[in-house]
Amino acid sequence: MSFKVLYETIMILFILTYGIIIVAPPDDHPYLTDAHLAVIDWIVLGILFIEFVWRFIKAEKRGKFVLRSWWEIIALIPFDPSFRLVRLLRLIRLIALIRSTPLMWHLLRSGTILQILCFTLVVILWSSVGVFLLETGINDNIQSFGDAVWWSIVTTTTVGYGDISPVSNGGRIIAVFLMITGIGMIGTITANLANHWIEYSQMSKAEKPDAERDLKSQVKNWVDRIGTMDDKEYQLMLDTLKMLRESASDKDPASGIDSVGLPTHTVQQDSKLTK
Repeated sequence: MSFKVLYETIMILFILTYGIIIVAPPDDHPYLTDAHLAVIDWIVLGILFIEFVWRFIKAEKRGKFVLRSWWEIIALIPFDPSFRLVRLLRLIRLIALIRSTPLMWHLLRSGTILQILCFTLVVILWSSVGVFLLETGINDNIQSFGDAVWWSIVTTTTVGYGDISPVSNGGRIIAVFLMITGIGMIGTITANLANHWIEYSQMSKAEKPDAERDLKSQVKNWVDRIGTMDDKEYQLMLDTLKMLRESASDKDPASGIDSVGLPTHTVQQDSKLTK
């Protein structure tokens, strides 16, 4: 497993854990005390600070970078757990954590996946409202809107725990609709997520041809003014040609043409002359 995959996996699990803690914290839990939450907050601050400094160092225009990332600076401000807006600031930190994960940030910026997720959320919200209105008062298992949302998600994913089931005719019709459409929606989401992961993993590989193309362009510029080149620049051109020939995967040795479109025997002759 590469470091990139390991990093993304750990960060995604950490983001999910932090999201659960700040969105739905369990009451009176023996381990999730204010002291433990403070430790988690400091860990998040450390991760965000290192990631922010790294991007700041790499930024070409640091002033614009700071102005564009003002909300991330707010997320880096330490605060006391008793602060009234503590949950809001933790939510900002959660968004900043997602921003620090290239895979999730690229995922949220994907138009196709967002459209599918939005459609799925609309269907789940519609079914939750419908079941809540139809089942409240006649179904003891649905006591709140959260119960209706839970049932809709379980039915959409075709898991079917059986802890909640509709008893009214309208609720059962909604259940049938979710069972039929849920298979397609979840399948589409998982397929697009897998495709997105493949595209993201290949993004770094696509950078190599760009650098190779720049080197080829530079070699051609050298060839155009070969008569005015000094010995050092001429030797640099020959070294670059040699590197391109060794690294090019699409060259055809039988054709006698190197990766930049120059006859290979010309390069060999030039190398002999230099020696």
